[in-house]
Amino acid sequence: MKNSEFHRIVFETAKQWESGLYSRLKITVEEGLTLFSKPTFDKWLLQKSGDAHPLCLSIDRCGLIYWIDGQRCQLYSFNQESGLKEHIPCISGCGSGSGEVSQPDRMMVDHQTLWLLDRGNQRVLAYATDLYQLKHIISIEKTGLSDIGYDGSKHIYVLDNRGKRIVRFDKNGSITGDPIDLRIDDNHKLNDPFRLLVGGRGRLYVLDRGASMYCLYWYVLDKKRFEKISDFSDMSFCRHPFRPSIIIISKAGSILAAEKGSSVIHEFGPDGGYMGCIQIPGTNSGINCMAFDINDTLYVGTDNGIAIFTLSRSFVGETGEYYSKTLDKGLEKKPWHRLDLDAVLPESTSVHISYYSSDDVTLKRMIDEIHASKQSVRRKIDEINNLLGPLWSEQERPSKGMLFRGEKATGRYLWLKVTLTTFDEAQKPYLNSIKIYYPRISYLRYLPATYQEDPISSDFLERFLSIFETVFYGIESEIESLFRYFDPAITPEGFLPWLASWLHLALDEDWPPEVKRNLIAKAIDIYKKKGTPSGIADFIELVIGQRPIIYEDAEFAEPFVLGGQYHVGESIIVTKGPARGFRLGDDSILGMTAIRDGPRSLDDPFKVSTHRFTVMLNLNKVQYDRHRQSIRRILDEEKPAHTVYTLRLIADTKLGHLIYVGVNTKLDGIKPFCLGISSVPGNTVLNIKGEKGGRLERNSRIGSTFTLM
Repeated sequence: MKNSEFHRIVFETAKQWESGLYSRLKITVEEGLTLFSKPTFDKWLLQKSGDAHPLCLSIDRCGLIYWIDGQRCQLYSFNQESGLKEHIPCISGCGSGSGEVSQPDRMMVDHQTLWLLDRGNQRVLAYATDLYQLKHIISIEKTGLSDIGYDGSKHIYVLDNRGKRIVRFDKNGSITGDPIDLRIDDNHKLNDPFRLLVGGRGRLYVLDRGASMYCLYWYVLDKKRFEKISDFSDMSFCRHPFRPSIIIISKAGSILAAEKGSSVIHEFGPDGGYMGCIQIPGTNSGINCMAFDINDTLYVGTDNGIAIFTLSRSFVGETGEYYSKTLDKGLEKKPWHRLDLDAVLPESTSVHISYYSSDDVTLKRMIDEIHASKQSVRRKIDEINNLLGPLWSEQERPSKGMLFRGEKATGRYLWLKVTLTTFDEAQKPYLNSIKIYYPRISYLRYLPATYQEDPISSDFLERFLSIFETVFYGIESEIESLFRYFDPAITPEGFLPWLASWLHLALDEDWPPEVKRNLIAKAIDIYKKKGTPSGIADFIELVIGQRPIIYEDAEFAEPFVLGGQYHVGESIIVTKGPARGFRLGDDSILGMTAIRDGPRSLDDPFKVSTHRFTVMLNLNKVQYDRHRQSIRRILDEEKPAHTVYTLRLIADTKLGHLIYVGVNTKLDGIKPFCLGISSVPGNTVLNIKGEKGGRLERNSRIGSTFTLM
């Protein structure tokens, strides 16, 4: 049996997985489909101190926790490693005066800046994270600043609930682009937009506070599409309408919302579908604020301290479901053949698969309409189960593959239901790929017709032969895909060192797979330039992602030539030997100063600068420490054997030494000099003649000492 006899449908890439519907699952680039873990309680912080009443909080990339104390309106930080709590005096208390805040609401932080929404004073304060000095203030006249969001790299988004718009600022506090108008059409009339979230893929989420219900909308930046995704009506178990006032979003797109003072957090998917709730341990743990760190660890500020929830563990019995789109093989009344899966299934985890096939065009159209509708994923799944619930085949638990059997595998259209489950909080199943083969071709066709006459025995025999078919098919597939092992772009990661050994290329184990693949692919080009500055620079750039600057020291060692600007007898004295360094009785004292002269060297005076080169790296100390061993190994192996190199970090150069404009120095912020705008007469020097400056009205006269420009 040859692979060319089959057609197949593959689910392997993120785009292919996203064509279906999935609940409590996430798609990863490395592992494919896996469980989307619900936050589980880990521990309390500052619970026993009794002095932590966080009103808003944020966590930086190093795990340092910032929060505003709700009782004193003061800023604090907490180092989780050392257990040190510190008061930061940049905010003096509650109020509208200098250094004071009123109704602090949302806080965000990156490696340089801490932003705080001072809602009572209608402004956003930006503090430097090194010295906690105020950098700038964001404010808009005649607006109602109700919330802020940060995209993690470039822009701060400010929600104006009075003007029903979102204003975008850069990290320096300047407005960029036109405001985003939330009044796009009459179908989406917002009553009181008061919460803003910045998600991935260019999505902004807005929570609107209506008279009877709260609604969640999303706005897609590149498509300028604005639509309602949830009105929380699928939370029918709630005794009263859900009115969240605290809402955050994780990097993975999970939305957490809670009512202030409640002890329950409700989780929603990126599409607004309800996914369950999280209980805060303890009876006196009313929620005041929430925040995620860069690893999507959840921090919840309560009157009882700060609760930490982690995603590193799973709930026992946690499940996730995947529903494929309609698969069409174009042949009616013909069975589908088999399904192969590539999965990593640790102990206590499993993958179950159900399927249904039909020639019913009406059923196909109804399911396609459900997939294309604008409902939440949870509602779409419920509607599909209403249609196919009694029609699904019995669940099968394949480890590598399975054979489609019976009437439920016969038809032009096929739908799959995949369920991932774990019963170990420390383990997750990973589904890398699914491949569906058609038409039905079995080893049974190679047997005499008598073995195919009885339907029951032929069905058993076909399933029995599928065991050998799976083994042989796997071997045939390996042989047909042998070329993959010789292509660095698609070869399995474990074969990269073996492939590199063919080219006598040593790979560091710490290098990412992408770096290893690029090095192998470009090894021939690198070998052509081996030992040259450009070859060494190419090699280092492939490893660290930044191209170094390499120059030979001899390029800057200009020879000293008599007859040009230097004249013997004026500034140059030629002697038979070098001038003695000491004269006894004049600048030396016997017994205290060495007067012995060493032997004179007859070497080439320019030898000190030959066979030497300098490598300049635009890395900070942390980056350099991470790549130091790799960089030195590359230089030792790639440089000519008789040369010596010097490593320098561009960021470490000081003023007046090794300053290179355009490399580690930039002239920026140069503004024209305007009288009355950028200068004040009597306090600013306009144009200086000579070396000394002065001031107008003090021994100065325009036209003499100063010239107006």
